[in-house]
Amino acid sequence: MPEAAAAAAPKKFVLQQYKTEVHVDWCPGCGDFGILSSIQQALYQLQIPPYKIAMISGIGCSGKTPHYIDTYGLHTLHGRALPVATGAKLANNQLTVVAVGGDGDGYGIGAGYFVNSGRRNVDMTYIVFNNGVYGLTKGQASPTLAKGLKTKSMPEASIQEGVNPIALALGAGYTWIGRGYALDVKNLVSLVVRRRRHRSRANPAPGSGLDVGPGRQRSDEHRRDGGKENPSTTSLLRNARQPGGRSLLLGPLADLR
Repeated sequence: MPEAAAAAAPKKFVLQQYKTEVHVDWCPGCGDFGILSSIQQALYQLQIPPYKIAMISGIGCSGKTPHYIDTYGLHTLHGRALPVATGAKLANNQLTVVAVGGDGDGYGIGAGYFVNSGRRNVDMTYIVFNNGVYGLTKGQASPTLAKGLKTKSMPEASIQEGVNPIALALGAGYTWIGRGYALDVKNLVSLVVRRRRHRSRANPAPGSGLDVGPGRQRSDEHRRDGGKENPSTTSLLRNARQPGGRSLLLGPLADLR
């Protein structure tokens, strides 16, 4: 098993080298802590040199992620993490580029960039912290909030269905798509590592995605190899509308999306 071999190999970098001294000021109990820890542990397991990693974020609680990971980082504009990440990868294709953002950032104002990033299939990873609300501004409905749900900031329940990010990613052309649970850190680390090692026979620079969040205590994975879809696509779509959730990993990082 490649993962077992990687775990047994001597480590040049220690976990602490992927962490900064900046205080993590998310609210207590937030699923973002689990996602942050998973990214740090996955990068440590993969032993990617911190100086060869670029973390790009949008606006919102998830936008603070580059502040907490000791790599190159850029906190960009609302919904614009993906075009900036694309530019970083094209400027230096030796970088491991990871874009992060929330569901409002990625599927709302950034929806057009989300679709076209799948079409371009640049070798980078996109992680969406998907919880169905705009958390930083106190809980307004995001594009993924399910019909009938009502937050404290809404006068009435949502009257429309939420965006289906898994189906959208499949249609856009991402070649690795995963969904995990923010507080199941061990499994989420495994998903991120598998994303980083993903390489499509049809395209050596694959795009990929992972959706993780509270309320989704199961994991599914989709991969396109030589144009053939993994059978798990069915289960991904079947569970795509479950409420809650936190984090969609999308893009081509070789198995670390």
